[in-house]
Amino acid sequence: MRNGFSYNFRNTATNSIRIWGNDTSKPWKGLPPNRKIELEDSDIAALRNAIPGIQHISGQYSVWRGQSKLQYGMNSGSYSIRGIEPEYRKLQHQRIIAGRFINEVDQVQDRKVIVIAEDCRTELFKKEDPLHQWINVNGIPFEVVGLYAYETGGPERGERSPVYIPLSAAQKVFNAKGIVDDITFSFSDASIAGAKQAQERAIHTLARRHDFDPTDDRALWVNNNVENVGTMSNIFNGITAFLWFVGIGFAHRGHCGCQQHHAHRGEGTHPGDRHPKGLGGHACQRRRSGHPGGRLHHRPRGLDGSGTGGVPHGGYRQRRTRQRVLP
Repeated sequence: MRNGFSYNFRNTATNSIRIWGNDTSKPWKGLPPNRKIELEDSDIAALRNAIPGIQHISGQYSVWRGQSKLQYGMNSGSYSIRGIEPEYRKLQHQRIIAGRFINEVDQVQDRKVIVIAEDCRTELFKKEDPLHQWINVNGIPFEVVGLYAYETGGPERGERSPVYIPLSAAQKVFNAKGIVDDITFSFSDASIAGAKQAQERAIHTLARRHDFDPTDDRALWVNNNVENVGTMSNIFNGITAFLWFVGIGFAHRGHCGCQQHHAHRGEGTHPGDRHPKGLGGHACQRRRSGHPGGRLHHRPRGLDGSGTGGVPHGGYRQRRTRQRVLP
């Protein structure tokens, strides 16, 4: 379970927060509820200036809010097309295996370039090298400049990888008019307190810009990865502690049961025994014994102080009876 959780977060910056616009639920300054909050390009710059210790930030726009058709020659497939900024790679850690990722020049010049993953390469290009080839994205040509290893899901989980184009190109070509679906940013203070402060600062900044009540929990969707990781770590630590406690309990019950078993058989009660078996001295030794049947043969100290107990070498030990001495 812990490995599965780590698997899902292995490509995501754990010191990051992602924010989506939603619908308001409260009136605010004469404005009615149920207003749709749409994030914009200008919000990215505002958050960059408002949040102390911010490291990386990127807006994201999903073309047509779903699957789009990619085509190369006679081959085609449906994929999610995401318009992103260059800093997005710092937030999702996409591993480039050929070519490059989206860069600043692409963003500034609205270049029609695209970065695809291995499953898209296999479906569209088969064994052909995809770099610098042109593919149609919803009928519009884009040049393939990079290939990345899709590790967040992949075909083995029934998922297709997203493909990436510059945010500026996505907005211009597909008529998004400066709109972004969500904004993700990372920050230097990865503590729980630091994450809460960054989240509150972001919410208040966006509330001021879009005129909604900052206490309206429905106006924005917020995914705080610092809190997510902390919560799951506490759950896993609790499960580990519980399993450890249960294991100790079973070990204790087994130990007590072994003592009762030997006490019931009358073992370990002879005053001449060196290691009282009733105290568990031979409970484990009996299992480790190399003698047939796991039986231990003791040679109790004799009355004369010898270690033979009156048993000749090679003979069998017999139980001694204590004679009562008359006064």
